[in-house]
Amino acid sequence: MKPILRLAAGAAALAAALAGPAAHAHVPVCKCHLEGQKVICQGGYDDDSRAVNTPIRVIDYNEKVLVSGKLDARSRFVFDLPEGDFYILMDDGIGHTAEVERVDIRGI
Repeated sequence: MKPILRLAAGAAALAAALAGPAAHAHVPVCKCHLEGQKVICQGGYDDDSRAVNTPIRVIDYNEKVLVSGKLDARSRFVFDLPEGDFYILMDDGIGHTAEVERVDIRGI
């Protein structure tokens, strides 16, 4: 390989390596399960980081907010199981959301 091509290939590899972590998405995730009559949700991001103080709402299908709050210091949110259909919306405020449908709550 000619020296100029080798230099260009090396520079391209370095640029790809440096851009890799920046290109990785920081996607919110939320998983919920039922314990008795309490729903326990664990929020965070796909890189296993926590989502402390991230707003979370429980909403019925008429768009009425049934419960609202924030994830705690352990990135958890606990609420009483509402009657009827609902979904859970975790919104980190920068356009990234995670939704959990009632039927996707483990134990229901």
